[in-house]
Formats: sequence, C-alpha cells, structure tokens
Amino acid sequence: MAQPSLQLVVDVNAPDQATGAGSGSSMPLRHSDFLAHGIDPASGQKVTYVHANILARVMQGGTDVSRQHRLWRRARYWEIRNNNPGTFGGLTKATDCSQDWFDDNRGGSGLSDAPGQSVPSGRGMSGFQMLYEFVVFIDRHQASTTGGYFFLIFSIDRNSYEVIRSNVLPVSFGQWPGIQASPKPWMIGKGMVTQTSRQLPRP
Repeated sequence: MAQPSLQLVVDVNAPDQATGAGSGSSMPLRHSDFLAHGIDPASGQKVTYVHANILARVMQGGTDVSRQHRLWRRARYWEIRNNNPGTFGGLTKATDCSQDWFDDNRGGSGLSDAPGQSVPSGRGMSGFQMLYEFVVFIDRHQASTTGGYFFLIFSIDRNSYEVIRSNVLPVSFGQWPGIQASPKPWMIGKGMVTQTSRQLPRP
C-alpha cells in the first residue's frame, strides 16, 4: 500500500520562538512575542531584535513527521524607502542580502525560526522598513509536494515597532523560476493580504 503523500503546513503566527530569536543567548530579554533585547556579540552594542515566529510542520496522513525532514527555504530582503509598504515603491535590495535569493536555512532543519531585523536600542532610528520574502518546500520533495510563499514586513519608527505577516500562498516548484526571476517582490498583484499586524511600543 502506498504511503500517504507529504504535506507542508506553515504557521506564520507561531508561539514565541524565544530560543531562536537573534543570536540565542545574546538576546535574553523578552519584551514580547516579537521583541528581544540584548547585546550584539559582534559590536558589543545594545540592540533590539524585531522578529516574527515561523513554524513549519511536515504532515503525512495526519501524522507529524517533521523530525524526518528539513525545509528547503529561500529568502530575499528589500528595504522600503518611501515609508509606504502598501505600494512597495522605492524598493532597494537590502545591503545585508548578499544574493538576490539565497539559501536561508543555514544548515539546520529550518522548520522553526524567528526571522527578523536587529536595530540599535533606543529611539534614534525612524522610518526604517524591511520586506522579507520567503519560498519554502519540503527538502528533497520539492517537485512532488506543494510549497508556500509568504512575506514579512518590519516597520520601525521612533516610538513603535510593527510586525506584519502575510498569509501563506501555495506554490508549486514549477513556479519557483518565475518567482526567482521577478524584479520586484513577487506578491505584487497576487491579491495577498496581511494576516496580522501588531504595533508595539519601543523599549
């Protein structure tokens, strides 16, 4: 008897990934599910890590088989310069994105993550917005399973942080070349909506 097919389930509103935020032990203070505060080990400066909480599971016939699999995950970062994420005008590739799309898994399973942006603590930064795009599949099963595309927006001003997560749009691996070649964020014109938007006071 053939085994049930694999299914990828991605939750962009997962519980707080405290141990995965920032640099782990270097971000020990939790202000909320979206904020971690600590010391940047590279510079020694106080930083705040603004992040989302993503959890992917691999299901097979109603059974969670995530431990047997890892995630194929690609990401692309944009800086939004016109302070208007609704239009996505004035976009530039972020300086911390060494490639257009890159392998964001860093050698782990990639199933649980807290992607985000480290910023200096305090209120000295305003008008800073980053857009992250993600494409995910079950590794080694890209062609035979459905993957997902989603985006995150991190908006920072002098008084608050805003973390915006989109819904997850099902995609086939055959769509990946077109997504990869898109000169602008791929979700433009796709009718995607933000699933959650939450504003938080800056510590």
